[in-house]
Amino acid sequence: MNKQGQAFFIEAIISMLILLLIVSVVLSETNEKEKEVLYIKTLENDLIKTHILTKDFELESFEKSFKFIFSQKNGFVSINGNKKMIGIKKGFSITSSALIQEKEIIIGVYLN
Repeated sequence: MNKQGQAFFIEAIISMLILLLIVSVVLSETNEKEKEVLYIKTLENDLIKTHILTKDFELESFEKSFKFIFSQKNGFVSINGNKKMIGIKKGFSITSSALIQEKEIIIGVYLN
């Protein structure tokens, strides 16, 4: 193999490695965002389950629990259409809902 062929081969290998690195970084960032969404959904559902088990459907109680669990996030709590904003509305929200004892409960967390 001549010197031009060797240089082309090495350049092709380096280019493929750089491409592989870029693709892996993009995929890992997407995966982290999906993990955050799944984690928030899990916490929202746990919050709803806790209030169902304690039979506590007061808006103020949900607001207090929301502030405790999502201390660094903005969002809202809604019970039968009575909505309480917590923080400011920005970005899109991830919501979880439940219908129990003729009460519709919706919890939303805004992603920053």
